[in-house]
Amino acid sequence: MSLKDSAKSIARRALRPGLQDVAHTLDRIEAHLTGLPTASSDDAVGDDSPKQILKRAAYRATRPGVIESVERLAKVEQAVAARANIGVWRGTLRGHAVGPDGVANVALSQKYGPELAFWEGMVNRESQRLWGMPFFEKCRQWQRGRIAELARWLDLASKHGAGWSGIEAWSSTRTAVEFGPGPMPSIAMTKWRRSIAVDPIADGYASEGLLPPECEDVVYLASQGEHVPLPSAVADVVVIENALDHVSDPGATMAEIRRLLKHDGVVWLLVDLMDYSDEMHPHPFNESRLRTLFRSVGLAPMRERIKKDGGCHPEAYGEYRALLAKIGSPRFSTDKKSQPADHSQAESKPAKPGGSDNADIAVTASSNGVHAPAN
Repeated sequence: MSLKDSAKSIARRALRPGLQDVAHTLDRIEAHLTGLPTASSDDAVGDDSPKQILKRAAYRATRPGVIESVERLAKVEQAVAARANIGVWRGTLRGHAVGPDGVANVALSQKYGPELAFWEGMVNRESQRLWGMPFFEKCRQWQRGRIAELARWLDLASKHGAGWSGIEAWSSTRTAVEFGPGPMPSIAMTKWRRSIAVDPIADGYASEGLLPPECEDVVYLASQGEHVPLPSAVADVVVIENALDHVSDPGATMAEIRRLLKHDGVVWLLVDLMDYSDEMHPHPFNESRLRTLFRSVGLAPMRERIKKDGGCHPEAYGEYRALLAKIGSPRFSTDKKSQPADHSQAESKPAKPGGSDNADIAVTASSNGVHAPAN
């Protein structure tokens, strides 16, 4: 071996311990890009052999020389991790998720694929077994009931007339955006000036033929809720029903909802209350977490309803329904007594199914310290 080769070999052996942080960070970056698990370290945990003791000593001696590179790689890792969570589904059940660059995203494919399969099964098979009727017939009942409840909470009948004609008289002059609606949005139940459904699996619904005739007037936008390509202050009403616990980043999603909302707009929100989480429901919520989240983005409940005897998900112990508005919105009175209530210091523990307090708990505008919502 030449003198030059010997010197290079010695330098590699001397620097290798200090570069292990770099190697481990690169492993994690590769995992973000490929969806594969990170490579395990060659070093045995708790190994106190002379070789391992010398390796650890060499690591401590050489690490300061590469710490700047490690810090720069950490920033790269954060950027790659964030980008790895951006993508939408393309194609049928045999399709996959793709990122902004059109490259397949393994991690999001593993998340969105089962969700699309759930909806395909529900529409084509499971609904008949569960409820003895086609899915869209059953879902129409649910969604019309939810829009009718919104109309009652906004007291639309007093200014626009009773019944569905009053609802349509109100909605036909307004823009609605619904987050994560699946193939049957509640906003499809009435006519709007504009109606937009934001769902990262939108292309899958269309490719599988899962969209009913009611959706012909709804523009489906294939997008995640964390970054929606719509202008600010576009929506009079934002609907998000049983979708907040599905998203990757609930805080970013609620911030987008607030951004899209007009100054006097409202958010119509429904969330299962549960401690359970899985791949499709990574963020379980209780009332306290929800109210903290709302305030962190500048939203507050005008009115809320809490049901304590289960929700849509079989593991849910309850259901939280709220009508939200921007803090400082004209929908809240300027009188100090009518500002949104602060629940942060007075939160009771949610009841579990089967408890003695499993009745619905309706927190109305008057008991919540705010005036009744305006239409």
